[in-house]
Amino acid sequence: MVGRSVRRALGVAVVAGAVAGGASAASIAVPNGSFEAPDARTPFGVSTKIDNWTTYGEAPFDTGGGPASSGTGVFRNVNPDDSVNFDNATGAQVAYIFTKASVPTNRVGLEQVLAATYQAGTAYAVRVDVGLAGSSPGANDPFTFQLFAVDPANPGVRTVVATRTVVNDGGASNPLSKTHLNEYLAVSPVLTAADTAIVGRRIGIEIFTAAGSDPNAVAGRQYDFDNVRVDTPEPAAAGELAFAVVAALGRRRRRRVDAARGRRS
Repeated sequence: MVGRSVRRALGVAVVAGAVAGGASAASIAVPNGSFEAPDARTPFGVSTKIDNWTTYGEAPFDTGGGPASSGTGVFRNVNPDDSVNFDNATGAQVAYIFTKASVPTNRVGLEQVLAATYQAGTAYAVRVDVGLAGSSPGANDPFTFQLFAVDPANPGVRTVVATRTVVNDGGASNPLSKTHLNEYLAVSPVLTAADTAIVGRRIGIEIFTAAGSDPNAVAGRQYDFDNVRVDTPEPAAAGELAFAVVAALGRRRRRRVDAARGRRS
């Protein structure tokens, strides 16, 4: 498809719907969480600039909005021939990210610090819809998203609050797709007043792929993603979500062990 061809030139299981859908949660605004700005209808078919997000890791490239990391950006989900890349994208645009930077030791990513702050007695969840690009990542190419807390006295010091890594390992319960985006989430424990490195500090979101020095990651492959949102599930629901995430990861690990045993037999 046109958008994916241009991007190449530039460059686990989901929680069960009954659990995720049934959890009562209050939403926290994520500006440009569905990557609608700026308009990606540039001469290159993509925009490396992403409004409200800071991108990093790869050599900069200017598609019209100013120089920005060429390792990530946004594209139109609807192609010139009216075909669509994903049948459930939120809005008209989707983001992409390369699996490995060409800059040694660097990782490709984007991040945003929200106006909202973490509060005691609350759990936090970040949700991202993830799919595959035309040049699909392999089982060793990680896609990670997380929540972090920012220390106002030292912005370079961060505390990870919740994190999730997705890989294209063909998981039977929720395989990644080139035509449909699947929801993945990371959920924190319920925060307490003892979490002094987190409570009262601003909420940060970061999405990134492997460091450039990671020998397992392969350059030139891409993940596509959309609809980043943050919410505060009720404490009981947060426990159910966390249990579902752990159970899903356990099933994935068991599949890998079984596969390894099969290769040895």
